[in-house]
Amino acid sequence: MSDNWKTLGNRYAENGLQVHLIDQRNHGKSFHSNDFDYEFMANDVVQYMNYHAIAQATVLGHSMGG
Repeated sequence: MSDNWKTLGNRYAENGLQVHLIDQRNHGKSFHSNDFDYEFMANDVVQYMNYHAIAQATVLGHSMGG
């Protein structure tokens, strides 16, 4: 859940980084869908980045091998 990253996210932001805390589909506060696999979740991240005009990013996560 993205809330788990608030403390660390705030620290990164204090050091001048733009931080986005997102929940993947079917996790935390995100939407829930019957379509659920790594390809769908990777595409969700790409769509999020496109929508917010994020050209490149360092992606951190946990669980799912993040």
